[in-house]
Amino acid sequence: MGRLRASSRSCYILSMHDLDALLQALTALAIGLLIGLERERSQSREGSRTAGRIGIRTCALAALSGNLMTWFPGPWQPWTILAGMGFTVALAILSYLRTSLGRHADTGITSEFALFICYILGVMTGSGQSAEAGIIGIILLALLHFKAMLHKFSRTLSQQDMQMAIQFLVISMIVLPLLPNQGYGPFHALNPHRIWLMVVLISGLGFAAYAGIKLLGDKAGLSLTGLLGGIVSSTAVTMAMARISRTAPSLGHACVLATLWACGSVFIRVWLLSLILFPDVANHLVTSMLAIVSFVALLTLMLWRRPQQETNHADAGYAPDRNPLSFRTALMFGFLYGLVLMFSHWAYATLGTTGILGVAAASGLTDVDAITLTLNEMARKELESSLAAKAILIACVSNTLVKWSLAMGLGARNIRLPLSIGLLPMAAFGLMGALLI
Repeated sequence: MGRLRASSRSCYILSMHDLDALLQALTALAIGLLIGLERERSQSREGSRTAGRIGIRTCALAALSGNLMTWFPGPWQPWTILAGMGFTVALAILSYLRTSLGRHADTGITSEFALFICYILGVMTGSGQSAEAGIIGIILLALLHFKAMLHKFSRTLSQQDMQMAIQFLVISMIVLPLLPNQGYGPFHALNPHRIWLMVVLISGLGFAAYAGIKLLGDKAGLSLTGLLGGIVSSTAVTMAMARISRTAPSLGHACVLATLWACGSVFIRVWLLSLILFPDVANHLVTSMLAIVSFVALLTLMLWRRPQQETNHADAGYAPDRNPLSFRTALMFGFLYGLVLMFSHWAYATLGTTGILGVAAASGLTDVDAITLTLNEMARKELESSLAAKAILIACVSNTLVKWSLAMGLGARNIRLPLSIGLLPMAAFGLMGALLI
């Protein structure tokens, strides 16, 4: 393909095209080395490193070979790529036969599949898709490296969790495209497609945190699982921590940390949702959110050093009592979101600014996600983004005060003061931010 260009002095110099080709080859080699290194270490840990097993050199050479197959001239290139693919498959089969048949046991074909993917990624780098190949390589590396954690995760999921996930995926992937994408009802506020899309967004975010808790298990302790649990439901975490503080007073500091992180995660979640749905609203929120999150981070760092008597018990975990992919949960949120959406349009049309702030404060007593989605949806049409941001902060303040009341009523005496020091300033920062917008 003329990778090297001859000069008039009969010596060879590298053109920009040649440099790009060499950079792509080095990218393929790096991907193969990383994946091969992981395979080598994995086999060494499992005591299965024997002659014929796939390791660092084999994966690196496979990726580099895939890249070099794209160097052939145009008419030959598809055939050379196919030939290299066939050779890689044959090599993978030979490796599997040498290891599994020799041991009279099934050793799995993960390494063989990894080798084949290394070749494909090498071809991608040579075809000008180095960035995509790098991303896929990182994902593959993570899948291989976190084998034990993924196996543990699969064992922690119950049959009900799997049924809910399958049910939710089927309904979302099949029903969502079929729902009408137009407004119905008063003020044409109820759009079935948009409502269910928001349900999918919230449920997916909640399940990501739910999966994180399942993966971490008890090792993460109350504090970190409380943070992840706050993404699922900060109110549920607050109530759970309050009850734990009563039954196990020695876990007071851990319960305080979990509650503060759960309540702080609400502001992060609200800002991220706004950023996804309508960035103008997120821009108005960013200063207040930074102040609140910085305050929570500083306070939790000060409280991080817990008393010695807690160290033997603080590894107890928190687990949500409901999978966020539950169809019942999704339907309940969809109904709540539709209700808040309709009342918000009515309040803004009849009472103006006062009405929308009142609905935000009332909605925040139970949930901030529905009003956050509603206000971002309205900001895309008729509501000023500054007013939407102000109302979101009012809802967060209302929600924070509710959780403070629950903690004071349900929690042990030793968590009331630190939670008051944490939650009340959070509400004050939110209210101050709303007044300044």
